[in-house]
Amino acid sequence: MDIKKIFEYIDQTNKVMDKAYKNLQSKAKDLGLAEDYLYLTTLQRYQMTLLTMSKYEKVIWGLGDDELIVTKKYSNSENSYQHPAVLAYGKNVDLANKTVSTILKIFRNADGDVSREDSDPLMSALNGDEDDEQ
Repeated sequence: MDIKKIFEYIDQTNKVMDKAYKNLQSKAKDLGLAEDYLYLTTLQRYQMTLLTMSKYEKVIWGLGDDELIVTKKYSNSENSYQHPAVLAYGKNVDLANKTVSTILKIFRNADGDVSREDSDPLMSALNGDEDDEQ
């Protein structure tokens, strides 16, 4: 693997992501979320997760095929594991996906497009909705 090509790919991807981020901010402004605390803190967590993932990606791309699996010896046996960066990256991907889901819920709620079936109890409580079920 040519590491220079990998970093060029990552840089190109980051440029596309920057454009998508600007579109996201524009939509947030249109929905009146530009100064919404819940939106801003969720977006901040998402940005941190993306930054962390970017660092793990660079580590993973730099690994050779024989380094993706780590072998540890315990007494008389050997156990094989995924490289810690691969495991951490996977956890961060899951976290990023959940954060995006929250951002989408915030957008749908601000747009008035939340059905009763899709409503999240936390989002309902934050919006001051009363529970109809007694």
